[in-house]
Amino acid sequence: MCNSPPNLSAASSVPRPHIGVLQLNTRFPRDNGDIGADSTLHCHGFAVSRVVVDVAVVAQVIQHTPDDSVLIPAFEQAIDSLIARGASVITTSCGFLYRYQRRWHQQFGTKVRIVGSSLLWLPLLRQLSAQGLVVVTFDSRVFRSHFPRLLAEEDHLIGMEQSQGFFPTIANDRVAFPPELVLEDRNALGGSLPQHAGGCVLECTNLGVWKPWLREQVPYPVLDIVDLLCLGQHES
Repeated sequence: MCNSPPNLSAASSVPRPHIGVLQLNTRFPRDNGDIGADSTLHCHGFAVSRVVVDVAVVAQVIQHTPDDSVLIPAFEQAIDSLIARGASVITTSCGFLYRYQRRWHQQFGTKVRIVGSSLLWLPLLRQLSAQGLVVVTFDSRVFRSHFPRLLAEEDHLIGMEQSQGFFPTIANDRVAFPPELVLEDRNALGGSLPQHAGGCVLECTNLGVWKPWLREQVPYPVLDIVDLLCLGQHES
């Protein structure tokens, strides 16, 4: 099932580019709605190429001090590979890779568009609403460490690090989610969303699986990286 950005779906007429995905090296499930699942982008009509970056395991990427001397060369080699395959847009399977957005735009921006994270929604949403925004992130502690000046005072940051099924499955790269615990995690997240905001951005790409249900819980847009690619707009 494909879901267009609510109230922003004029992008349906935008030609679909060839998307190159920088994929973390993971075993946990990538279900429909997660950009890591083949079905998610294919159902929107995108041509897709992927490169799994071997050194980019969750524990290496989502930590307070990632080893850029290891990660950056590996990611940039993967970008070169995706460009060689014909990709015209480079995206990623982890919102924390926003930390490299500016670097990659400067280095590769004459060849491809870099849409590294759903966090690129934030400046666009600020143009559309004066209300605070909601960001749901895999780990709010690491988010604050990586992006200390990204959010405004009126914004809400919600982390999934206290979840009982979602967080430990991804953090420990387990091969399956515990269904009952994950359902509880989803319901708890829905209950924690404020009822008044200018929009909600799902930093963690795995949360896209819950996006249709989350949209039913609040009166404002709930958006992720897939919506950004469908809209064809971003800030570099």
